[in-house]
Amino acid sequence: MGRPVLALVFAACFACPATGIQMQVLLDSLVVVPQALNATLSPSQELLTEVHNDVGAVILDTPDGSGEDERMMLSSAGAADKQRAVKEHSQGEGQDNKDKKHSEATRNENEEQSEKKRREHKLMLGALSTLIVCAASPVLFSQGWLPFAATLAYIVSLVAVKLCVKEIFKSGYPYPYATTAFHMLVTAVVASCIERPNRDGGKSTLLISVAKAASLALNNTALVFGTAAFVSILGACTPATTYVVGVCRYGSTTTSKTMSIMAVVAGAMLCVKGELAFSLFATVLTLGACLCRSLKTVWSHDLMQVDMSPYRLCAWTAIWSFAMTAVAMLIKEGFAPFRAFPDTTLHTKVVFFAGAILATVLNVVMCFVLKYLGPLQQNIFGQLELVAVLTLAMAWLHETVTTMQWMGVLLIGLGCLLSHMDTPSAVKQLFVRRRTLSSLSKAP
Repeated sequence: MGRPVLALVFAACFACPATGIQMQVLLDSLVVVPQALNATLSPSQELLTEVHNDVGAVILDTPDGSGEDERMMLSSAGAADKQRAVKEHSQGEGQDNKDKKHSEATRNENEEQSEKKRREHKLMLGALSTLIVCAASPVLFSQGWLPFAATLAYIVSLVAVKLCVKEIFKSGYPYPYATTAFHMLVTAVVASCIERPNRDGGKSTLLISVAKAASLALNNTALVFGTAAFVSILGACTPATTYVVGVCRYGSTTTSKTMSIMAVVAGAMLCVKGELAFSLFATVLTLGACLCRSLKTVWSHDLMQVDMSPYRLCAWTAIWSFAMTAVAMLIKEGFAPFRAFPDTTLHTKVVFFAGAILATVLNVVMCFVLKYLGPLQQNIFGQLELVAVLTLAMAWLHETVTTMQWMGVLLIGLGCLLSHMDTPSAVKQLFVRRRTLSSLSKAP
């Protein structure tokens, strides 16, 4: 039954029709207010649902006046979000600043350490270079500028030829016999052009060339049975074997030479790094190679003391060495070096010919150093090659010199200085001259 009918019935039962009409108007007004209230609250309920989805608040029902509470909750939630966002942003900026400061501090520390290493590297490089010059300085004071320059050129050429040969092998031309044969050919041609060799020199230099070839063959065979470091350490005994051959040949020695040999051999052994594996067969082969090198040096010196110039000696030994090496090349390598050379790079070709020029300089200078210094001192000063190798390794490869190697370098330098203590030097003559002049000036 509808509301107007109920109002009329109520009015008919309890009062007049006007009262029923008033009751109907009152009921209508009471019904409209809850509908309007519900219509007003429905958007707030939707917004609260959104807030529940955003901030995780669970709201099941709201009493009268909940619109204000909802707006206060929303505003507080938004403020909390903003404060949290500001805090996180400030923390992020603080962390970024800390990371930047840490990275800058690390970079500055790395730069300082690298700068310190560069200074130490330059200092040690200068110390090694100075040591080489100081070790060769007795030659300057005792024999003059020409032997001194020849000694330094001999040391530099030794290192340069080895570097060129290694670079050739790394560049894709692994033919050692062909490389050595070409070096000997160029040396023979250049030395013969400077001074033409006579026929008599060929017979006297044949035995020297055989000893040289035997030393190379024994040393290469020793590398098959022993490690490179072990063979290099035993190869440092060449000055000692030369000392023994010289004593047997000339029958005299001095205390300073004995001490210099001990210092140089010990220093050369300390300079070698690498894996050490003892092999009796490699020991015998390496010592045999040292003995052959010593015999070649002593015989060459004796020959130059008689009637042969350094150029002729260099030419004949190069001719015999080329003949022997060419035969070994044909047996071991065949014609592969000739077929492979045109396909090599320009860099390999340049290093190949540069190595031949440096080998020619080495062979010629070595004969002059042998004439100036003699067999024993030539072997002693030849050990400065190890010091030069360490210097180049520091300059190019930035390697560090160990304490053991420093001890070896100092012993080599000491041995070079001791080897000239028993020879008359220009320094002694200079001191005698100064004392004579001072005594004359003080005389009345």
